[in-house]
Amino acid sequence: MPPAKKPKAAAAADDDDEAASLSAMLRRCSRSSLEALLLTKFKPGGGMVESLKIEEVAATLAPVKIINVGTHNAHRVGTGAFDDLDFDIFSLIVAELPLPTRLLLATRVCTGWRALKNIDHLWTALRVRGQYQQEGSVEVSNTGFTRLLKWVGQVPEDHDDKWRVDKLTELRVHTGDVLSCDALKDAFARTSALCVLHLDGKKVTAAVMKAAAQAPFAAHLKELSIGGDAFGSEGNLEAMLMTMAALETLELPCKNVSRAMLEKVAAAWRGRRGGAAPLLSRLVLGRHGYNRLDWGSLQAMGSLFPELETLKVGHLLMAQEFGPDNEQSSEFRSVRRVDGPLEPMPRLREFALLAVSGYDSNVSTRDMAACLRHVCRAAPALERLCVAHGRMSKEKARATVPLPRPTDEAAGVTAFEALPPSLRSLELSDLDVRPDDFGLAPNLPELRSFTIANCGEYDLRLQGVALKLQAAEAVAERLRLECPLLTESGCVVQDAPLKPSECFDRRPDSYDVARVPFVPRQART
Repeated sequence: MPPAKKPKAAAAADDDDEAASLSAMLRRCSRSSLEALLLTKFKPGGGMVESLKIEEVAATLAPVKIINVGTHNAHRVGTGAFDDLDFDIFSLIVAELPLPTRLLLATRVCTGWRALKNIDHLWTALRVRGQYQQEGSVEVSNTGFTRLLKWVGQVPEDHDDKWRVDKLTELRVHTGDVLSCDALKDAFARTSALCVLHLDGKKVTAAVMKAAAQAPFAAHLKELSIGGDAFGSEGNLEAMLMTMAALETLELPCKNVSRAMLEKVAAAWRGRRGGAAPLLSRLVLGRHGYNRLDWGSLQAMGSLFPELETLKVGHLLMAQEFGPDNEQSSEFRSVRRVDGPLEPMPRLREFALLAVSGYDSNVSTRDMAACLRHVCRAAPALERLCVAHGRMSKEKARATVPLPRPTDEAAGVTAFEALPPSLRSLELSDLDVRPDDFGLAPNLPELRSFTIANCGEYDLRLQGVALKLQAAEAVAERLRLECPLLTESGCVVQDAPLKPSECFDRRPDSYDVARVPFVPRQART
């Protein structure tokens, strides 16, 4: 007997639920993902092929990496206990090993192991260094770097000098004092499929940046990171970035960044995209070095890069508080660095303010409170906020300079009262935080994680770890009682400060499709 048909009202309600779920998912898709998804729906000559399905959008938000390794050389001999394993499973196990170990297996063991060279997915990402120890990287010379790329690439039988590296998609290089500009320029010219490029070291000069701008991969590069040791100027970096309109992730030191430079780059990207907004969704500034980003550059982020979802800023230029005996005290206290609101950033979901303390100074309460309030107002969809002020390097001065507060009582500015209801995670470090900083009734219905490190009421007369921990625990207890989804296990109170380097490295969690529940039409009863 066929199943009974649903009433029209029930069917309409199901359609409304699916439409709401699809709408919620589409809002979370990055612009580049949406463009790629929509392109698959149109025929080459025009006309739409099929409608957009909710399952396809869910797959875009939580992609599954599929590796097609093939079944060649299934009857291998010489890999010991691995001989009995299917070759596909064997290669996936090897893929979990660090790059140096994989290279040793594929080049210095017997024939059975050397077959690993033919597994493309093992060699799509290379991390090399000319000097200095880096975990997971291979130390190479100029000749060794070229030989490694040639080994990974394809070499024509009759033209040994025309080899290419078409399967390499990710390259991370720290030149140290060893790798030369010519080695990098030659590598760029022979690499066409690169999507991720990280460059650091003294040999990353203007010539290297020019070669990267002219490389075959420049137009479709998705992620670029320039380290603090790079020697190229702001103009060199600007010229290179202008050619990379497909960038979705960008990391730069503050010494190479200004508002004028960002405006020129954003305009160039819009021009290359026919007037469409830049695709940039993740921007990290000021991780390396001691140069500071000015407030004007941060103000313009929303209008220049409207698709930003993650913004991490270190070494932001803010007013500093010095000890009473410091000659610079009166000068810096009178200078206000945070002035004026930020441009709206409607898609921003993660913001981090890191390492803003000085050698013998802390950020002033006035600027800290104003900065955080401007951020909260500009990002209504914010889900993760991390503020790790950092600790001044001069230990003797820590006892005389107070930590900044998120509440400026003199100006009547309470930053945390402006926290958006969408907030899911809050991390605070090296701040003077008190329970009343969150207002009478914190409106944080989605808050699930709260970390407070080296915080609490900072009394210069009664210093001590116990007092600070007691104050921090009072803050955590206040939030736990007011926020329905914040449990005791979701609160972390610690005396040790958060490390800014860890906050910089942290990537956003993959999208949890279960947060927008839906039931496929064919599965409904």
